[in-house]
Amino acid sequence: MLIRILDLLLFFIIRIHHYIHRVYGLYWLRRIGVSGIKCQIKGHGVIVKPKSVNLGDYVAIGERMFFVASGGISIGDYTVISRNCVIQTQTHDYDGAGLLPFGHEMICKSVRIGKAVWIGMNVTILPGVEIADGAVIGMNAVVTKSVPRGAVCVGSPARVIKFRNLSEFDRLSVEGAFINLERY
Repeated sequence: MLIRILDLLLFFIIRIHHYIHRVYGLYWLRRIGVSGIKCQIKGHGVIVKPKSVNLGDYVAIGERMFFVASGGISIGDYTVISRNCVIQTQTHDYDGAGLLPFGHEMICKSVRIGKAVWIGMNVTILPGVEIADGAVIGMNAVVTKSVPRGAVCVGSPARVIKFRNLSEFDRLSVEGAFINLERY
């Protein structure tokens, strides 16, 4: 009997936890003023200047994201960003700033992420980066420069290790064969 009660208690705790994460996600989507349809943000995180984030359709963002959108962030349709990802659009001016280790001026550059991009867990994307359609960014990568279409990148700093089959990518895109994000 005690085990059954503990099982029920655990079941309700998990349901409440899931509900809280859903509420956090809806909160951020509302703060962004999302224009894309069926976008999801799972769980809590931080978005600095959320009105500077533009989401395409069917975008999924994992929990514990940290986005600094002062320079603007644009995320294309059907893009999946895993948990613990950082997108940074501003940095300090450290060169000729008149102060050490850096000056008070901030340098802002936008980040653009294309259509059907997959960004793995714990990825950091730095200011001014453009990630083209169909790219895959591996876990723990630090993206310091732009990524070409269909590239698979890993490492710190991220480097291209191979390319996806772009004719297959184009065929699937035309057919509308995108992952069903409602399952996640």
